[in-house]
Amino acid sequence: MGLSYEELMDKQQWLADELTKSIKAEFNKQNIVIANGIGRNRDGALDFSLSISDLDNPDQSPDVELIDFAKAKMKELVPDSDANVVGVPTPKQF
Repeated sequence: MGLSYEELMDKQQWLADELTKSIKAEFNKQNIVIANGIGRNRDGALDFSLSISDLDNPDQSPDVELIDFAKAKMKELVPDSDANVVGVPTPKQF
């Protein structure tokens, strides 16, 4: 059973902060940004939706290894979640 909307709202920022700290420590990266929200997971249930950007490499998505680490850490922090976690390039500013 997934988390309720209220639980998702309560844990959303905490989760992004914890993942950011863990990624920075594990990969020695200081310019990681995690955009977080609430969306639907693969099963259609409400869940976290996280997009990770590496500002040190703005033209490309973060490495698969970094995303896999984030997914594993996510499961450790919130075992009831089956969140959508993706890496995205940093949008260009015009």
